[in-house]
Amino acid sequence: MNKLGDPQDINTQYAALSVRVNLDFDTERQLGREQEEKLVESHLRVVFAIPKHREFMRTGTPSEPLLAEAARRLLQKLQPLERVPTLLVDAFSSGFLARGDRGELVMRTLYILARDVAMERGLADKPLIGSQICAPVRVLDWLRALLTEPLYNVALNARPVGDENGLTLAEAFEDSWLNFSHFANAGDFSVPSIDYLVGCNVRGMGLQCAPNQRSIDGMNGLHVGIDKPICKENTSGLLTQAKARVIVEEHIIDPTIIGETKHAVMGIVMEFGSDKSQVDVTSFSPPMTISGWNPYAKFYQLVVHGVTSETYGVIPSAMDDKYKTLIAGNKIMDDFPREGDYRDAMLRQKPAFLCEPVCWDWMRNNYPN
Repeated sequence: MNKLGDPQDINTQYAALSVRVNLDFDTERQLGREQEEKLVESHLRVVFAIPKHREFMRTGTPSEPLLAEAARRLLQKLQPLERVPTLLVDAFSSGFLARGDRGELVMRTLYILARDVAMERGLADKPLIGSQICAPVRVLDWLRALLTEPLYNVALNARPVGDENGLTLAEAFEDSWLNFSHFANAGDFSVPSIDYLVGCNVRGMGLQCAPNQRSIDGMNGLHVGIDKPICKENTSGLLTQAKARVIVEEHIIDPTIIGETKHAVMGIVMEFGSDKSQVDVTSFSPPMTISGWNPYAKFYQLVVHGVTSETYGVIPSAMDDKYKTLIAGNKIMDDFPREGDYRDAMLRQKPAFLCEPVCWDWMRNNYPN
């Protein structure tokens, strides 16, 4: 753990957080490159490649379970439920994190925090013998840590998407286990599959899907039967889609993306932009495959609305504004300090078109009503 640095040092904290949730620094900005260099120099961040032009480095934090456990213990000293979102907001405000899909980053953060809370509560009542490193947690215990109690109870009673008479979620996942202490990147679209989810269970990692991956943004392996061997026959999946949109549209995850399995599969659609705090259970009558297999007969999908303490059990009420800031991001207007005529002058430079007369006064009498 000492290799990461002093726990009170801000760079050490970013290094530890990056090990667990896979931070992506903005190499187009000088601040982003400087921060990367600091972590490479003294905080175990690795240089993967240097382009021929040598303008920047391709760096990251490799999937190392022992290092992830060290990072967990370091962050645990800092009240992570408050410190982690504060670190992320400060990083984006400082301009050295890439402005990618913030919903995916928040998803990874909430999942990791819920995993840690589940472990510390002692909800994982059957840890791996002799070691707490990468110990699994029951899916239901993790879900209880992730959601508030009322929403957790809604989730427990969910039925499969394609079988309204199927087992409840609580029954289907009674002996299903999650084993992840950090997130790594999937390099291409072929990685989502049961075969590779077995590897995720062995290594104790979740996967951030490749950009523009069909149907899902992240995936975790589920192991069915704590006393059974880790293999393809005992593996299922947790599939996640993270959305920051304000207008919620129906989205049904395709469980066949990981292939065929005899076990229950869980899908979670996280609607971070919604102003509601609720869990919806998806149901519809899907068509059969040619072989007669109904992939939705054992597929459970939860649509989780909001990004506040009213939705998520790992978000303290004092951190509600932090998470809202993370999801909303900074637009051009957020960084412009002046109002009135100064603001109008800036908008006349056409950095973006808003629904305001100053952006469209060049249309004269044809300005939309």
